[in-house]
Amino acid sequence: MSALLLLACLVSLAAIVMYKWRVRKMPIIIISDIGTDPDDILAIMVACAVQKFDILAVITTGGDTINRGRVARRWLNIAGMDHETPVVPDLAPGSGNTKCFVPEDTQSEEESFLTVDKAGDDLAADIIVKLAKEHKRELGI
Repeated sequence: MSALLLLACLVSLAAIVMYKWRVRKMPIIIISDIGTDPDDILAIMVACAVQKFDILAVITTGGDTINRGRVARRWLNIAGMDHETPVVPDLAPGSGNTKCFVPEDTQSEEESFLTVDKAGDDLAADIIVKLAKEHKRELGI
């Protein structure tokens, strides 16, 4: 009887472990030049919809990165993501110089909850390195 109980417990534990392993989300960082072409909007919306990814941050590049961050936050909001997901404009020189299309109903910079250093320093690289150290080989970029 006790062997049967032990077997049932082991099977239950294995089922729980397998379930958690299957539903575990892959941590990712999205690096995007959103606001020029629709491909980045599609990538963000799909990443939010499939429920397989834990979006740790969205980094905007390609020039006009503050406005790109506003657009990224707009699409994250539409996808139902809260403001906990950092949107980080890449402020490093040389990140690009193309202008971003900003839809009229996009929130202001202050309302978009962008992660920006008050001194204007670039935080994007620091955040990528920090998250890579935290998540090691599991992190997708």
